[in-house]
Amino acid sequence: MTRKTTVTFTLSTDAHGNVALATDLAKPTPGAPLNPAQFVALELINYCHHQGLTITHGTDAVPALSLVHDITQTDGYAFGVPQSLWRAAIDVVNRSQHPMPVGPLTAAEFDVVRNGAPA
Repeated sequence: MTRKTTVTFTLSTDAHGNVALATDLAKPTPGAPLNPAQFVALELINYCHHQGLTITHGTDAVPALSLVHDITQTDGYAFGVPQSLWRAAIDVVNRSQHPMPVGPLTAAEFDVVRNGAPA
């Protein structure tokens, strides 16, 4: 069974009524192949761009994915969460549109991060 492709959008409004769009879809690379979800997402992004919305790309731009990404990072919340939550967060990030730029730590590496000593 093929994993479903998702693209996440977050629309927000500032105090002045300006609308912004944040998406986990990376900025497109000319000539790169697109799956159907990415194609429709780019159409929506282009429409929003022509309407004058501020567009932000990347996993960090989407609040829920940003938090999950922070949980997986050793310079983020990785020190303060149980290993089961850390592994679940990695799974969520890896299932999002764009996998983590740095691969997940092994259980032994996680123990070193959490405890400061080899497992």
